[in-house]
Amino acid sequence: MKIGKWIIAVVLLGGVLAVLPLTARIDVPAEAISSQARPIPVSVTAARGSEGYEIERQYTGVLTAKRESELSFVRRGLLQQVLYDEGDTVGQGQVVAKLDTRELEARRLRLQAQLDRSQARLSELRSGPRREPRRGAEAEVRRLSSELDLARTKQGRRQHLYSEGAIPLEDLDEWDSRVRGLEESLESARQSSLELENGTRPEVIEQAQAEVAAARADLSSLQVEIEDSVLLAPFGGRVLSRQLDEGSVVAAGDPVLVLGETSTLEARISLPQGQSFPPKTQLDLGGRQIPATLIGAVPQVNQASNTKVVRYQVQNHGLPGQPVTLNLSEAVKEAGFWLPTTSLASAGNGLWQCYTVGADDIVQTQSLELLHRETDRVLVRGTLKEGDRVITEGVGQVVPGQRVITQVAVKS
Repeated sequence: MKIGKWIIAVVLLGGVLAVLPLTARIDVPAEAISSQARPIPVSVTAARGSEGYEIERQYTGVLTAKRESELSFVRRGLLQQVLYDEGDTVGQGQVVAKLDTRELEARRLRLQAQLDRSQARLSELRSGPRREPRRGAEAEVRRLSSELDLARTKQGRRQHLYSEGAIPLEDLDEWDSRVRGLEESLESARQSSLELENGTRPEVIEQAQAEVAAARADLSSLQVEIEDSVLLAPFGGRVLSRQLDEGSVVAAGDPVLVLGETSTLEARISLPQGQSFPPKTQLDLGGRQIPATLIGAVPQVNQASNTKVVRYQVQNHGLPGQPVTLNLSEAVKEAGFWLPTTSLASAGNGLWQCYTVGADDIVQTQSLELLHRETDRVLVRGTLKEGDRVITEGVGQVVPGQRVITQVAVKS
């Protein structure tokens, strides 16, 4: 029994002796332990100051045709032909569609015949009567003069017989009436002969000229309608849309085709008011870089978004409606130090720090404020100074006060 108690006492005493040295080591400061520990190798880089950074901004726009028109007829009619389809290339002045002109052609023939008649009549009036009508008129005057002389002689005889009571008054009245009729016919024949001798009156020629001018105007107006029945491309480009097909009855102004000038496109991009833009640049078109030349900015600001539209010319690239992206770099002045993201360590509560190595190869802590973050580096400011050796690798293996062996970080 006594032997057992002694064994227990020895065991308890050994445990106390084992605990006492460990407790003594815990009371030693961490800096002392770190400085006395075996130095570990770390990669460092010298802190170099920076005046600022650049921000890459992307602005999206869309390609549009420099000119785009809805081609339509100016008159109503039956659509006879549409010569192009969507995607086809059309040259300037080429016929793209036609209306039925059969009725117009029939009207043209009638008006042409009317013009020919009017011109023939005018030519006749200007030439004056021929010699044969003039001679006929003169002969008619002579004939009527002879008949009038004879009638007057017989009238005198009837007057004598009536005065002697040989004939009734009715016989005398009949010859008086015949004489008056011949006198009127002779006067009319003399006037006709005189007109033929003097030629056509000026007012008659003027009236004939007006009839010719009216016939020509009607024919010209109809010719315009016939020409308007053919739809021409006002400029070269591609058919963006086909709206109607043959057999449709179209009204004036109904779009038949939509034509776009695609050899030269415009990129219209909205930029914030005050944002600068280069005269020449590269636009991103579906992952492909295409050259673009500045045309100018639209002289109007969108009040809702405080943006303005900038126009760039793009040749032989893309189609109307395709999106494009303009990448612009904006310089931000902010003094600080660029550090690799691997050199950062969290200080808690959203704060950051990094470790530097002093002249005695002892690790020190530097408090940092993040100014700008990129993929593999950050711009910071704080207690860091120009030339400080910043640990870039092995941050998680060191503590402040620890002695290290430094090696210069190799830039990848």
